[in-house]
Amino acid sequence: EARLMTAFGRMNCGVRLTLRVLVAACVLLSSCSGATAKPPGTPTCVSHAGYPDFAIQGKPPAKNLGLTFCQKYDRNTCCDRGTTDSVRRVVAHMQQNGFSSRCRDAWTSLECSVCDPHAGVVVTTPVCQNTCDSVYLKCAGEHFAEDALGRVVPCRASDTICAKLSDWMAGESPNSETEKSTDSQGQSTLGTQMCVAAGYSVVRAAEGGWCFDENDTTSGSGTTTTSTAKSSKSSNKKSDKKLKKKGAAAEAEEFKKLQHWMGRIYAVAGVGAVVRVLWKIWDRKRRDEKGTGAARVAAKLAAEHRNQKSAFEKQAKML
Repeated sequence: EARLMTAFGRMNCGVRLTLRVLVAACVLLSSCSGATAKPPGTPTCVSHAGYPDFAIQGKPPAKNLGLTFCQKYDRNTCCDRGTTDSVRRVVAHMQQNGFSSRCRDAWTSLECSVCDPHAGVVVTTPVCQNTCDSVYLKCAGEHFAEDALGRVVPCRASDTICAKLSDWMAGESPNSETEKSTDSQGQSTLGTQMCVAAGYSVVRAAEGGWCFDENDTTSGSGTTTTSTAKSSKSSNKKSDKKLKKKGAAAEAEEFKKLQHWMGRIYAVAGVGAVVRVLWKIWDRKRRDEKGTGAARVAAKLAAEHRNQKSAFEKQAKML
């Protein structure tokens, strides 16, 4: 009975210790999950019409070194292999159909704008009006068609009807979108019509705000329409500031990832500690049971030996 009480007390102590370790592991896991949650108000990726859905849709832009095209955005983007494969097919059609290098490069830059982190978090990519006008001037003499969504796209081998971009824009009928897309004099521009027909939104210089600018060489940063009127010296200073901010953001992102992996390591270590404690409790209980069983067998054998001895002595007296 004393041994039984001792074993029972050890078992209760082990159970209490196990519960404490489990509670600590749960607290650790909850703190790790809280550390990796995105801050409130962080822009998240939104898929664009005409492109495959982003693999990280609903999450903030991040590094992706698996892009097959538009690689200048790979350090911070919503795009993935599916998105860039789609852009690469458009460029391949342009090469097969003999588009000029001026037009091909300009349109490629426009297609890759979806991978800019600023563009990936909005439904439609905003493009600066000066960029729309520039792309139109470079591609006005090339042949375009309409895709299944009614967007103007470079002519493909499967298209039965293709026409020069200038003819497409001349034949564009006014609608609510093109009526809104006007220049400072209130007149619709062909470049603006082209961008709207291709599925982009147009930002005029007077409106301000971020928009995609083909002349901005800072990968993934875009530009604001007000910055185009500044001198080259001020734009260089601004790009330096952007690079510094981008470096700080990259360091913060790396720290978050490190924190996330350290949390996982601690969680695994906690689970390992729980398993170790449980194994020790089981092993101790097994040994106690084994020892108790051996004692019982020994006592039984001793009792049988005594009975045999007493029976033998009785028979000897009778003789």
